[in-house]
Amino acid sequence: MNRLFYILLDIIRLRRGPQDLPAGWTPVIAFAGISLAMGWWFVRGEQPDLTPLVAELLLAALMTATALQMVQHPERIPQTLLALFGTGVLLSLPLVVIFGGFDEGNTAVIRQLASLGYLALLAWSLTVDSHIYRHALSVTMPVGAAVAIGFFLMRRVIIGTFWPGPAG
Repeated sequence: MNRLFYILLDIIRLRRGPQDLPAGWTPVIAFAGISLAMGWWFVRGEQPDLTPLVAELLLAALMTATALQMVQHPERIPQTLLALFGTGVLLSLPLVVIFGGFDEGNTAVIRQLASLGYLALLAWSLTVDSHIYRHALSVTMPVGAAVAIGFFLMRRVIIGTFWPGPAG
């Protein structure tokens, strides 16, 4: 597990690619589960609706698998999904700190700083996803960025269409 953690950190630092990860499905499922658990923590309440979170993970998996099928590299699906889900979980950890301490008494300045932190993490997350797609699809970084941003926007539109409001 330590080895996997360090490989994911290297992917976040753009030093390694998804090809360096193990090819099995077990870690993919584990990180998808951790991602859902973290999502539940963010939307916790009386009756949190995890449906948009599940849909987002399924859409990411479907879009990624389709792209890899199109370039005739279906054998890369587990490693690519593990890279996407694993780095997503690790990049979400600072959000727990950023948004975990909020209550009604926080000032506007603190909320604005937290929003800037969130935007910085989002930008870096898209950079990491671009790097992952670059390796998985064997394309250049600009093409990987186009894929990552396109997939992100498509997921946002689909989720926002079926679950309007805060969930989508």
